[in-house]
Amino acid sequence: MLHKNRSSGPDSRYSFAARLGLELVIVFAGVYLAFLFNEYTSNREVQERKIQLLEGLNNEIDYFLGGARRRQPDMKAGLEQWQEKLLQGEKQVPLYFTMRGRALPTRSMWQVVLYFDGIDLLDVQTMFELSKYYNAFDIMLEKYDKLICFAEDEIIPYENNPGFFYGSNGALLPKYEAYIERYSDFIVLFDVMIEDSEALIERLKIEINRL
Repeated sequence: MLHKNRSSGPDSRYSFAARLGLELVIVFAGVYLAFLFNEYTSNREVQERKIQLLEGLNNEIDYFLGGARRRQPDMKAGLEQWQEKLLQGEKQVPLYFTMRGRALPTRSMWQVVLYFDGIDLLDVQTMFELSKYYNAFDIMLEKYDKLICFAEDEIIPYENNPGFFYGSNGALLPKYEAYIERYSDFIVLFDVMIEDSEALIERLKIEINRL
């Protein structure tokens, strides 16, 4: 007497297909969820790196700004007083900078951005504003270095004899007159850099809060 194999019936084949389909769905869902998780983790890591980068740039600019604000009034007042005494006929040693510490520019964080692909983490507009700012920063630093070098070579060695800097007519010698003009131009640039620093810090804070 033959016995019918129940496992080979239509219901069994349907049950097997259903289980297989369910297993495939579970596997697919697991892979997909893992992909989403990895993508979320990756995006989150990128976002955290961007925040750290923006905060670092913000701190660097704010570090300069604190010293610049502190130094600015004395620089402007000193030049005004020097020019006033010059108009009164007093022979003075030309002004020169004695900046130290926080008033000096720093750009180490920006160098990190450029040399370690941090540029890829910044949006185009923010990158443009930062590039423009640090380019102006470099120009200011170059002008400052030139003023310092001139003072070390042409002013400081003779500062014990104020008359050395003036001609027989009592006017500043041409090279010192040109130096004072460059000194004045630097203070104007310094003021602009303070304004640009304040504006850029506000932009970076908005960008950080948006993330």
